[in-house]
Amino acid sequence: ITDVSLQALTARLVQLKLKHLHLDFVGCKNLTDAGLRLLATALHKSNLVELELHFAGCVRLHSPGISQLQENLPSSLRSFKGSFKGTAINRNFQNLCDFQEFKVKASPFTNEL
Repeated sequence: ITDVSLQALTARLVQLKLKHLHLDFVGCKNLTDAGLRLLATALHKSNLVELELHFAGCVRLHSPGISQLQENLPSSLRSFKGSFKGTAINRNFQNLCDFQEFKVKASPFTNEL
């Protein structure tokens, strides 16, 4: 998976009107903050109530993309799980509150699509 392929997925995400979404990007070494920002933007426009995202081993994900994800969760969201081991934050989250309250430290890394 790359940022470009994630862009194709996010283009359809809002149209699908999903309530539950589970995406697994474990080990996708070509996925960057630019792709994560695209996903965050699409998620913000959705009506999801349950979201599970796995980015373990996505070594090119850093603070800017993860912050974008935190800031753009849909207001309808009630349940969140996420794995970010092997990324800049190197942590997993078992619930929405933990993810929203986590303070992402600034990173000098940025990626453009």
